[in-house]
Amino acid sequence: MFRKGSITLAPGTYRLRLVNPLCEVLETDLVLKEGQIFEKHYRLTPLPARLTIQNLPGGTRLYLDGKLLGRYRDVEQPILIREPRREHTVRAVFPGGEARTWRVPKLNHNGSYRIDGSLSEGERG
Repeated sequence: MFRKGSITLAPGTYRLRLVNPLCEVLETDLVLKEGQIFEKHYRLTPLPARLTIQNLPGGTRLYLDGKLLGRYRDVEQPILIREPRREHTVRAVFPGGEARTWRVPKLNHNGSYRIDGSLSEGERG
């Protein structure tokens, strides 16, 4: 693990790879010239949580926070939740027009949650 400080490198091209188990890996090339002082702050992107929905009729339309995801069988699973630290709402509109709503609680980054259409509550994975 690298901590704030400084290191001395010879001029050249370097591959910088930043890894945190809760974030997406960040890789970038770094070109250093003779005598160059380089300072850069990087922001890592937290890993999304994963939502899996199962046991719904094929023609069911799925919505996440009011946005149409598509028809149940066409929606790629798991569904990635880019903002897991807030609550979300999943709404299913069945072929006959009846609708059902589930609340997805706040999740940890890289966490998971499963909704089973045959049950009234979801569960953490």
